Amino acid sequence: MQHKTYGYRQIAKGSFVIILTVALSCQSAKDIKPNITARLTEKWWCDTKQLLADQYFEASGVFRQRSGGKTEIGKWALSEDNKTIMVSEVQLGKDQGSWSYGLQEVAEDQLKITFFGGSNTFGVCQ
Repeated sequence: MQHKTYGYRQIAKGSFVIILTVALSCQSAKDIKPNITARLTEKWWCDTKQLLADQYFEASGVFRQRSGGKTEIGKWALSEDNKTIMVSEVQLGKDQGSWSYGLQEVAEDQLKITFFGGSNTFGVCQ
């Protein structure tokens, strides 16, 4: 009877393949969440109905909105549950404003938010 022996390299390769297979099989497609911040930031969003100001979210947390040739600047943050965009310290003339948007959906080219109970759709500005 002849026994087959395996070298350390063969055992290490086999172990790596088994660990990698188990790790990947435990993660389902619904566990992989899109990077909301990456999709949301570094582009101007224009309201498709042209009711709300254009919105810009910088990755650094700076918020900009523009309307009628005027740009206002403040800060923004995403809630821990990724369902709310909180906007604060926006200079509105002599006053500062704060508000929040309910985040419904964010894709590479479309942003859906709720604001004062209404649903608003934005596209990437051209």
